[in-house]
Amino acid sequence: MRDLLLVGVFFTLWLYCFRYPYIGPLLWAWISMMSPHRLTFSFAFNLPFAQIAAATSLLIFLTTKKKFPFPRSAPAILLVVFFLWCSVTSLVSFNTPSVVFDMWMKVAKIQIMLFVTMMLIGGRKTINLLLAVLSLSVAFYGVKGGIYTLTHGGSGMVWGPSGSFIEGTNHLALAFIMVIPLMYYLLGEQKNVWYRRALMLVIGLTVLATLGTYSRGAFLAAVTMAFFLGMKSKRKALTLGIMATLLVGAVAFLPEQWSNKMSTISTHEDHSAQSRIYTWQMIWNLALHHPITGGGYNVTENMTTWEQYAVTAYAKAYSPHSIYFQALAEHGFVGLFLYLAIGIITWRYASKIANQTRDGPDKDWVPQLMRMIQVSLVGFAAGGFFVNLVNYDLPYYLVAIVAMVGRDVIQSLPKSDQVLASGSVSH
Repeated sequence: MRDLLLVGVFFTLWLYCFRYPYIGPLLWAWISMMSPHRLTFSFAFNLPFAQIAAATSLLIFLTTKKKFPFPRSAPAILLVVFFLWCSVTSLVSFNTPSVVFDMWMKVAKIQIMLFVTMMLIGGRKTINLLLAVLSLSVAFYGVKGGIYTLTHGGSGMVWGPSGSFIEGTNHLALAFIMVIPLMYYLLGEQKNVWYRRALMLVIGLTVLATLGTYSRGAFLAAVTMAFFLGMKSKRKALTLGIMATLLVGAVAFLPEQWSNKMSTISTHEDHSAQSRIYTWQMIWNLALHHPITGGGYNVTENMTTWEQYAVTAYAKAYSPHSIYFQALAEHGFVGLFLYLAIGIITWRYASKIANQTRDGPDKDWVPQLMRMIQVSLVGFAAGGFFVNLVNYDLPYYLVAIVAMVGRDVIQSLPKSDQVLASGSVSH
């Protein structure tokens, strides 16, 4: 039954792609973020939904006249440069060629579809649709995980869809943290009281599911995100109070075993923490020997890498366990610099867009959206120190959305002001 339902919904939306070009990127975003086929049990489980959505979007992109110009702002340009640099590091990688190529192909599809999305989507309505697809696709597992945590008294861990970037508990929790501010923004965009109540329930369950993953790094990121969410919202005191109540209530509900695990945050004596430290030491050693290009995709999974650069034979993790060390290991110091630059420049760009539009015709949505994306990026930056999610789609979508909004804001200005606005926002 699930298989038939998914196929029916997917191909109904697929038909609309040919009438509304922006549906293609939305369809791709839904499949890549939610992996709904992994919830089926029969023929739909291995159907190439993502490939169909991508091929259709590319075909429409090449044939439609309803395209937006590619954003010329620094965040969008850096996305292209970073992808090109990752391609260079793949060519000179000393990891297994087949492994590197498979990962490069996966990343290439993500990035190319991101570029297509930036040129097929624009304007408040479709950008909000994209935000809704991204956040609710992830929040589906927040609702599912929140209900599971409630019904099991917090005694079991919440997991993500199999075979996806967010299958692991730590990775899923960080995805939750990133979409909570986006849903908070959508809450302000929704006027229907019942939709607002439903969205508030989704947010509450997602907060509970975040803690239900038992991820220590995500707990720290959740506290950071909640603080910035309050500080960046229109009603700071009210929002801080609500987020504090949600977190405290969720913590009080969870069992003692959850509290015991969180209490180990201040120490590094357990095997998991020790293995991360040894892995980071190995990666640093690797980067000193290959400072420009690093070792290529999935280099830490290569046994030869450990034999050459490990500082100890104990606690080999075979995973960077950090977006920063992952970028350094796979793409060298140049790649790490570009990766950090994307986040920092996007933050600054979002601030300038928010300031530019606070008294203009877009003041009722753009400033709040920019602030909430900043909150998401802060949560990702904090929680990302403990997970390897450099290639995960969602953070790049946030960068792309900031770039798209910036492009649309500049286009809406009088021509005499566009050059000035472009210079004040993009640099």
